[in-house]
Amino acid sequence: MVASALAAGDGCTALRDAEQLRTEVGRSLPRVPARYRSSLAAAVESLPGRITCNPPAPAPAPAPKGHGKHEDHGKHKGRGGDG
Repeated sequence: MVASALAAGDGCTALRDAEQLRTEVGRSLPRVPARYRSSLAAAVESLPGRITCNPPAPAPAPAPKGHGKHEDHGKHKGRGGDG
């Protein structure tokens, strides 16, 4: 969840997810094998501090209909390259 929010450019969601992950890992730490606990706890603990809360960019406005780039308005008809 954290990675997908960051990939989408939504730092606020990523930060919220990282804080939730930290809480959940903290609760589950006793069930994690001892040799992994310290590195897991350190990584999860530092994650929220490395994320900046920035909301995602707004979606681009849809292009107006009828004014597409590739419409043919009759220009250049009948012009061959042989001149």
